Amino acid sequence: MNIQAIRKKILPTLKRHDIAKAALFGSAARGAMDKKSDVDLLVKFKKSKTLFDFVGLKLDLEKKLKRKVDILTYDYIYPPLKEIILGEQKIIYEQKKKTKKS
Repeated sequence: MNIQAIRKKILPTLKRHDIAKAALFGSAARGAMDKKSDVDLLVKFKKSKTLFDFVGLKLDLEKKLKRKVDILTYDYIYPPLKEIILGEQKIIYEQKKKTKKS
């Protein structure tokens, strides 16, 4: 499964769960996924979410992709891995900022 296929499958789910930004990292971002690979996803929520919201997102994504999904948030990337993860991320969704009209 390539980046575009993953994006197409999960985009409606990301929008439904109020995601402001989402990126793949790990084997999916490197194009090295195999049948046993999980999907590593980095997300930023539009607003604060509960643990139940987070778990709901994970379960919905796993159902859509039919494979395990690991989710990190931009705010809580493990510091020793932050540079690596941000360096290999492939952004698959970013909400457009609304501009104020004069």
